[in-house]
Amino acid sequence: MNQTVLLTGASGFLGGYIWKEVSLNSKSILTLGRSHLKMSKNHILCDIAKNIPTLPSIPIDKVIHVAGKAHTFPKTALEEQAFYDVNLKGTEHLLQALEKQATTPKMFINISTVAVYGKTIGSLIRESDKLAANTPYGISKLKAEKLVEDWATANNCYYLNLRLPLIAGENPPGNLGNMKTAILKGRYPRIKNNQARKSVVVASDIAKFIADIEGKSGTYNLTDGIHPSFKEIEDAIQKRLNKNIKIEIPKNIANFLAKTGDVLELITKKTMPISTLRLQKITSDLTFDDTKARKELGWQSTSTIKFIEQSI
Repeated sequence: MNQTVLLTGASGFLGGYIWKEVSLNSKSILTLGRSHLKMSKNHILCDIAKNIPTLPSIPIDKVIHVAGKAHTFPKTALEEQAFYDVNLKGTEHLLQALEKQATTPKMFINISTVAVYGKTIGSLIRESDKLAANTPYGISKLKAEKLVEDWATANNCYYLNLRLPLIAGENPPGNLGNMKTAILKGRYPRIKNNQARKSVVVASDIAKFIADIEGKSGTYNLTDGIHPSFKEIEDAIQKRLNKNIKIEIPKNIANFLAKTGDVLELITKKTMPISTLRLQKITSDLTFDDTKARKELGWQSTSTIKFIEQSI
């Protein structure tokens, strides 16, 4: 594909997958980030949370905005503000840089999150459902979505806001990575027969889709369409690692431990490994409907469970 692509966040987990895929198909790829990137020959060094980047005076056909802050729980006002600086102000600075270009990109793809719905429980949540983001991460991403939509509409540019759930890939960050590490060390406590279903998506599927998609606008959920159970995910990881999960807790015992955790959090003001809220998240369905993306964008996916068993 004879086009020039600007990619932010190429040094991150998902960004790395996208960089590899886009590099195969594009005339040239520019990367943008706050640290040096050895794998990129055309890297723009800039912390977009603080500064408006200076872009080369060449036509940019597609922008893929992956850079963002996630996977942490803010404990102070300063840590909360960091989400808005990176996810919201960073997006604003990137759009301001594009405004200075002689030509407008044909397409802007923004990586967002299902956290914009503000749900911890729910089944097949759709894009048209209520947006009730209630964390700095979710709120900052939701506001960034609106920035991208408004800018793209005003500048006659195609745009996609892609709302992603848990992402599976090699050496994943976040909850999936923590689960893998705990199982590997023999310290993972599973809730007995936990059949709660979760939406997950494979990183390489996202990368291939983003590299190919053209001429579409809108906001879409992307998942693997299967929504495996927590137990299926746990079993797939232990199979891949050849490491049996030895700690199994019955639900009634988990409830007791969670209530104890609640009390200890009140007394110590510290986060406990288990609480009623965390247990509820683990044992409740949280899935998202990607029918819209399949019908309108031709989104296709592979099984997360099969991927985990072969590659995680």
